[in-house]
Amino acid sequence: MTYGEIRPEKYRKAEIRAAQEAAVALAEGDRELAIADLERITARDDGMLAERAREALRVLKNADQKSTLE
Repeated sequence: MTYGEIRPEKYRKAEIRAAQEAAVALAEGDRELAIADLERITARDDGMLAERAREALRVLKNADQKSTLE
């Protein structure tokens, strides 16, 4: 890959798309798909979006644990 072929905006757009897909999945009640989309974002580990995705994953997983304990 050459310097001219590097397109960081492509990855940023993919992260934003994954975040939007996670929001839609969560709104539709599909927690597993939302978690998968958030994990895609955290896999890249880029900046604020990844940090927010990690926090959302913690909240979702904590909610899952609480519901299994009750």
